[in-house]
Amino acid sequence: MEAHRNSAALVMKSSVTAPDLDINDLLGSARSASITPKNIASDLGSTVMLPPARCFKGRLLADQNIFSSNGTCLAKMGQVLDVSSAELMAEKKMEENPLNLDQSKVGLKTKRLLADFQCLIKKAPGFERFVDSNGGTSRWQKTLAELLPVYDDGLVYLAHLRDYSAGSYEQSLFCSWLGGVLAQSMQLSQDKVKYSVMAGLFHQLGRLHLPEALRFIAENHCESEQWNDFQYHVIYGKLLVKKAGDVSLQAVTEIIAQQGEYANSLGYPFSLKLSELHKESMLLSLSRDLYQFLFVDGGTLPDCLLFLQLHEARFGQEASWAMQRKIKLFQSECNDDAISACLYSEEMADYLIETSIVLAQLHASTSLIIQPIRRGLKNTDKAYLAAHLLNLLHQIDDYKNNSGIVDIELVAGIDFMKHEEAETLNGEIYQIIQRQRGLLTLFAEVDFLVENALKSLEASSKQEVLLDVKNLYDLIHDALEPFKSAVKNGAC
Repeated sequence: MEAHRNSAALVMKSSVTAPDLDINDLLGSARSASITPKNIASDLGSTVMLPPARCFKGRLLADQNIFSSNGTCLAKMGQVLDVSSAELMAEKKMEENPLNLDQSKVGLKTKRLLADFQCLIKKAPGFERFVDSNGGTSRWQKTLAELLPVYDDGLVYLAHLRDYSAGSYEQSLFCSWLGGVLAQSMQLSQDKVKYSVMAGLFHQLGRLHLPEALRFIAENHCESEQWNDFQYHVIYGKLLVKKAGDVSLQAVTEIIAQQGEYANSLGYPFSLKLSELHKESMLLSLSRDLYQFLFVDGGTLPDCLLFLQLHEARFGQEASWAMQRKIKLFQSECNDDAISACLYSEEMADYLIETSIVLAQLHASTSLIIQPIRRGLKNTDKAYLAAHLLNLLHQIDDYKNNSGIVDIELVAGIDFMKHEEAETLNGEIYQIIQRQRGLLTLFAEVDFLVENALKSLEASSKQEVLLDVKNLYDLIHDALEPFKSAVKNGAC
C-alpha cells in the first residue's frame, strides 16, 4: 500500500490547475469565438455538450428464493439470476401485478405512427434532413404495414404507452426507424431488417408492468436501490410480446430481452458476451442510446460521431461504423465544410497543451486507483465495479491510441502548426479538440464509477485502502470539476 500512497502523492505534487483560457473553448460553446464552427450547415447545429456518463448498477439479483415446478431451488435470494430463473421470477411478478389497462383502447394505426414520427424528428436539429437523406419513411411504412397485423395487442399496448409516457413512445418510434435503416445498411437479411423494425417498436412495452414509480423513469436517473426492479422491464417486454403475439415474433422477443446488453459485457440484465447477442440487439442498444443522446440530453448529429467513437466497445464495431458512415455521408451532402473549422491562436495552443497535461494526470490517477479498489471490493457484492473500471481504462487507452493522442508531444507540436495553411491548421485543431473532449468524457465516467466504489469502500474496507482510493479520487474529481461545472452552467 505504501507504493500506492507514494504514487498518489507524486501525481498530486505534479498537478496543475485547469487551463485558464475560457473553458468554453474546449467544450464547444457557440459563444466562444475561438472555436466557433464556421461554414457548418445550420441544420447540423454546433457541438453543444459532452456525451453523458453512464451509470453502473450491477446485474439482476433474486429478491426471493426461486423454485422450479417440481420444487427444486433454482436461485436463492441475493444470487445473480440466469435467463430461465429471471423469466420464472418475471412471470410470477406479472401474475401478482396484472396490467390494469383500458380494454376499450384502440390499437394505433400505421398512419398515426408515421405522423407522430414526423413530429418527433423535428425536435433534434438536422435530424429531419437526416431522415430524408436516408430514404425518408417510405420503406419503414411498407414494413410496418406488412408486419403489424400479426400483433394487434401490441398496438393496444403501444397506445397506452403513448398516453402514459411520450418519451418512451417516441423512443420506440425512433428505434424502429433507425434499427431498420441500419440493418439494411449492414446488409442483414430481410427477416433481420423486419425483426429490427418490430423490436424497436415494441421494446418499451415491458415498462407498463413496472411499479408506477419506476414505469417511466429515465434509465440514467434510476437509483441503485431501484435498479433491480427496473431491469425486469426488458423481460416483461419479451413475455408480453411472446404471449400475445404471432409465433413469427419469437425472434423479436429475444432482441427485446437483450436491449440493455452491450458488446463489452457491461450491459443488463445478464452481462452477456458479444457472441451471445443478436446483431439486431446491438442495433437496438445503439438506437436507444442515440435517442437519449439526441432527444433527451440535447446532443447534435456531429457530436454523435464523437459519442459513437467513444463507445465503439459498447455497441460493437459493425453497428457503430454503420451509423458513423451514415452521419459522415449526410454531413458531406449538406456541406463540404460541415466539419467545424477552428481558428488558431497562441492562447488556443497554450490551452490545448495545458488540457493535455490534465488528461495525462487523469490517466495516471486512474491507472493507480484500480488495484486498491479491486482489493477493497474483493468478495463483496460490489466487486463488479472494479471490473467495470478496468474495462473503462482499456477503453480510454484504445481511444487515446486510435485518436492519435498518445502523449503530450503531439499536442505540444501545435505551436509549430501556425506556419501551415489556415484550412489545414484549423482542421487539425478541431480534431485535437474533439479528441480531448472525448477523453474528458471517458474520465467523467471514471469519476462517477470511482465515486460509487468509494461509497462501498467506506462501509467495508481497511483504513489504508480507503485513504489510498480517497486521495486518488480527489485528484480525479478536482481535475474534472471545472469542465463538469462548465457543462452544468450551460457553457456547452
